[in-house]
Amino acid sequence: MLPRRLEPLLLSALALGSWVGCAAAPPTAPPPPRAEPCAQGFRSSGNPRADLERLGALCGAAQGLSAVTEPLRARQAEHEPPAIVALDVPRPGACYRVLAAADRNVQALGLALSGAAPGVVVADAHGERWAVLGPDGPLCFPEAGRYRLEIAVQRGAGWYALQIWGR
Repeated sequence: MLPRRLEPLLLSALALGSWVGCAAAPPTAPPPPRAEPCAQGFRSSGNPRADLERLGALCGAAQGLSAVTEPLRARQAEHEPPAIVALDVPRPGACYRVLAAADRNVQALGLALSGAAPGVVVADAHGERWAVLGPDGPLCFPEAGRYRLEIAVQRGAGWYALQIWGR
């Protein structure tokens, strides 16, 4: 679970809006061109704050997004269950990216977002100490509702920082 000092901050920030998989284009529209992942070539320094700033520059500011939350920190070990946050999306159409980076003691960090229906909507568990939900573009919610964000240290134990960027 998230430390009690972290959960209210994240939930308050997310009351402004939230994210889920992008809405499908109308059947007659051609599919949009695939964007390059925003963090292509990113290398972790093992400093969560510095790495989160660099990810924010690459996947946030450079993409026309601004920080919706301050960086949030928590500590977790691989044997612990993922931290889970309930996300109440008040309206459709909000677009966001979730960025996370961990310290040198974490070898793999994962993020997953799921909706009311069973199953993961989007995840990043590529085996690095950083993760981005929405690497090819911001995640835009097609409908309001309750969503679930899971943050998990998959290998190792240590601190991570999480930040949400949006329009």
